[in-house]
Amino acid sequence: MSAIWMLPSLAMGLYLGFANGMWQLAMMSVASSLIAVLMQVRQRREKSREPIDDVSIHPRRGQLQVGNLRVTPLRWLTSSGTRNAVRAKVLALISEADNRRALLGALQSAGQPPPGQSCSLFLGVQDQRPIHLDLAEAPHIFVVGPTGCGKTQLLRQLIRSVAAPGSNIGTDLAIIDFKGGALWVGLEHIQSSWMLASDLDLADCWARLAAELSRREEVLALSKAARFTDCALSPLAVFVDELGEAVRSPPAASVLSSLAARGRSLGVFLVAANQGISGVPRELLLNLRTRVCLAGIDQVELVQLGGKARELTRPSDRLFAARAIKQGEPERDFVFLPEFAAC
Repeated sequence: MSAIWMLPSLAMGLYLGFANGMWQLAMMSVASSLIAVLMQVRQRREKSREPIDDVSIHPRRGQLQVGNLRVTPLRWLTSSGTRNAVRAKVLALISEADNRRALLGALQSAGQPPPGQSCSLFLGVQDQRPIHLDLAEAPHIFVVGPTGCGKTQLLRQLIRSVAAPGSNIGTDLAIIDFKGGALWVGLEHIQSSWMLASDLDLADCWARLAAELSRREEVLALSKAARFTDCALSPLAVFVDELGEAVRSPPAASVLSSLAARGRSLGVFLVAANQGISGVPRELLLNLRTRVCLAGIDQVELVQLGGKARELTRPSDRLFAARAIKQGEPERDFVFLPEFAAC
C-alpha cells in the first residue's frame, strides 16, 4: 500500500487524540504513519537494487524505455531504479563491445596458443582476455547445451584453432559429425585431415579409430615410453558432434569409451558435444572431465556435470555464453561469437 493512503487515518488519529486529550492515540497514529513511510522507502530501495534487463528503444517513437515505461526527465530524476537499469544496460553494452573486439583480435591471429601448450584449443574471451585449453592437460572435453545454444559453432571454432597455420604443428584431426557433415563445411585446412566422417557415410571410422589406438600402444611398447610425447607420435584430436547419436552403435560406444579411458597417454584426445548427459554411457562420461556448459543448459544437469547452480545466460544475440568446468579448478565463464566463419 502506498504511504499516501495513511494520511486520512493519520489526520483522524490526530484529531481524536487532541480533541479528547488522548495523546497516546495521536502518538500511535504518527508512529504507524512513520513506519508505513519507512517500509515504503525500504521496498523502493530493494526494488531499485534488482537488475532490470528490459531497457530498450521504442520501435516507433525512438524513445528510451524501461519495461513499458518511457524514461522521461521527471522519471529519470525521481526513480533510482530507472537510473540503475539504464546504467547497467550501458555497462553491459560496453562490456559486450570490448569482448567482441577482443574476440575479433584473437580470431584474426588464429587464436595463437600461449607458450608451453602442445595441443591448444581457443575457447573464447573472458574479461577481454583469450582463454585456451591444452588438450594434453584437459585431456577430454564434453560440450553440453540445448539446441541453438552454439554447440556446433563452438566446435567449429575449436577445429579451426587446431588447424590454424602456425599453431598445434603436427596435430591431426578426426571429425565425426552426426549432422550430415555440416560441421566441417567451409573450414579451411581440414580437407587433409586424418578422418572426416558423417552419419551419411561412417564407413569404417570406428574400426580405424580402434586400430589407431592399438598401433599407438605398440609404438609406446616398442619405444619403452610412458607417453606419446616420449616417442614419435603426433597428437590426434577427435571431434564428435551429437555424441548421444554416436554411442547408439555398440562399436562406437566401445571405441569412444576406450579412447576416453586410455587416449591421454596415447596422444588421442576426444572433444564431444551433446544436448545433455542423457544417453551418454557413464564410463565414457566419467573420463570427459573437462565440461563446457553453454547458456540455456538445465540447472540440474549443470550441477550433475560438477558445476555450481549459477545462472548462465546469453548476453546478447551477437555473443554466445559458456562456462568451463574442470574438477579442482575454478569455473570460468566466457563468450564466443555465433558466426565464427564470418569473422
